[in-house]
Amino acid sequence: MRREDRTQIMQYLDEDADCVLDVFLYEPQPGTHFRTQYIEARNRAGETLNQQGCMAQLIPQAQW
Repeated sequence: MRREDRTQIMQYLDEDADCVLDVFLYEPQPGTHFRTQYIEARNRAGETLNQQGCMAQLIPQAQW
């Protein structure tokens, strides 16, 4: 996780499937809960991947 001001960036990866999921969260007001602002899925080379396909590789389908 990386934090910059009121933004957090969380990164999840599946080394076997070459899937990297970056989740960008934003804190609307100081002290409030963070909300997902943007999601990006890519491979290690930086090429864009399908977000749902990448999430399915990282998280068992029954959990989302």
